[in-house]
Amino acid sequence: MPPNSTTFSSTAKLDRSWDSMGPGDVSQWARNATHEEAEQTHTVVSYGYDLEGVHTRGIGIDCKPSGTELVNKNFKLWLMRYIIDGRAELVANHNPSIAYDVEPGMVVWSSPEVDTTETVVSKEPLRAFTLLLFGQDAPDRFSQAFSSSIGARAVNQPKAVESLFAELFLESQFHNIHRTANCEQLTGILLNRIATHLQLSSSFAGEGRLTFQQAQQYIDHHFADISSVLDIAGHCGITQQYLGRVFKEFTDVSPYQYLTNLRIYHAREMLFATDDSIQAIGRAVGYQDAGLFSKNFIKVVGESPRAHRNQLRGKG
Repeated sequence: MPPNSTTFSSTAKLDRSWDSMGPGDVSQWARNATHEEAEQTHTVVSYGYDLEGVHTRGIGIDCKPSGTELVNKNFKLWLMRYIIDGRAELVANHNPSIAYDVEPGMVVWSSPEVDTTETVVSKEPLRAFTLLLFGQDAPDRFSQAFSSSIGARAVNQPKAVESLFAELFLESQFHNIHRTANCEQLTGILLNRIATHLQLSSSFAGEGRLTFQQAQQYIDHHFADISSVLDIAGHCGITQQYLGRVFKEFTDVSPYQYLTNLRIYHAREMLFATDDSIQAIGRAVGYQDAGLFSKNFIKVVGESPRAHRNQLRGKG
């Protein structure tokens, strides 16, 4: 297989037990993988182009040798890459003056209307998580997260963003009935986090975005202690109605739904990684009412916390 190609297969062929690894293990593996090993990690999650919502087409790990040119021409998908190691130059093919230096800790993106060429300029390989998206809502979600149809920017908290890419990669390797839904949920969280942590220039840092970032960061750090949306609005010094308008502008969910999704995301991690009781996990993520925890969990995941724990552990 030539070094400038990227193939997404229906199953990863690499002989590796991903289910025994966490996001940190995946990132470490990616930093040492060969080109041949990395090529085998690309997996298709969903098929199609014109479906409602935002869908995860595929995700994989790249390891591209020095001098490799990654050409995206007539591409029908939205692309996001998180750079782990190495350096490259990203250029818009229709206008070479639109160019970006790509370095570790950056998120690189491009939309279907722009053909691009990314050239590896470092002596060491360019290592990255690559994520492909599609769907009718993809243009709006991309415009909410990014300031242009092509770009490369550093993120304020690279470990947090890299961890989510790694978590999404792991989820794509679990071939079960919940894989597609789980990948799409993680993709939504990832897009929201990127919108918060991208280092935007002042021309894009309007009052609404700053308010959104402040609210999102507060939720990210205090999700277990927030009693209502009023707490979030009070922290930001705004009304609940204005908070709702800000979230509607930058995401496709309400502040309450964003808080709920984040709580359930952390609950799923605890269900897999700990033997804590369902009630204890609910309290740990902010639910004093076990019934409300179970109700919201079913609404987001599609099954009860107990059933999901059994499914995650292969007991379903």
